[in-house]
Amino acid sequence: MFTGIIEKKVKIKKSIKKNNLLEIVLDLPYAIKTKIGDSISVAGCCLTVYKKTGQTVYFQVIKETLEKTIFGKKIPKEVNIEHALVFGDKLGGHILTGHIDCVGVVKKIAENKNEKDITVSFPKKFTNFIIDKGSVAVDGISLTVSKCNHSDFTVSLIPHTLKITTLGTLKKGDCVNLEFDIVSKHIVKLIKKPPMQMLRRAKKNNEK
Repeated sequence: MFTGIIEKKVKIKKSIKKNNLLEIVLDLPYAIKTKIGDSISVAGCCLTVYKKTGQTVYFQVIKETLEKTIFGKKIPKEVNIEHALVFGDKLGGHILTGHIDCVGVVKKIAENKNEKDITVSFPKKFTNFIIDKGSVAVDGISLTVSKCNHSDFTVSLIPHTLKITTLGTLKKGDCVNLEFDIVSKHIVKLIKKPPMQMLRRAKKNNEK
């Protein structure tokens, strides 16, 4: 589990693809402590450290992840990094699983004096999972939706976010990893397909 508060943006040292498996290699700063088996959010994807040499860490990306993330389309030069949440940590962003829902595409970038508005398009089947002023994760970053419609949303970014994350270098047409709010997904599922207990209770109430 993650919160979407990025610790660092890190350059990808090397990426090797063999058959349906992609290996990603990163050199992490000494301030970021890891060990084999740790879960790390890499551009929003929950990946496991399977090998480590000093501060160089290795991740394996399988076919399922390649199909649903930017790693299956184009390997970025830099990625956002976040450790898994530890019990007792501050929840500065919102609850993230690190399981990417889909790839979004940067549709528009509007620069203002103290912020940058980025509009991202996404598949229409995810429309019910996003609302105005709700939360969404873009490349692992917890952001607030400033406006949205059935196929795109806009986030407004402060200079600090643009500086410490990969969002500062995004261009129109770039692909990004999207994870929609887990709470929204559960609510939509319950509405569309209520548990059997709820259906039985409703049936009994109607029979009275």
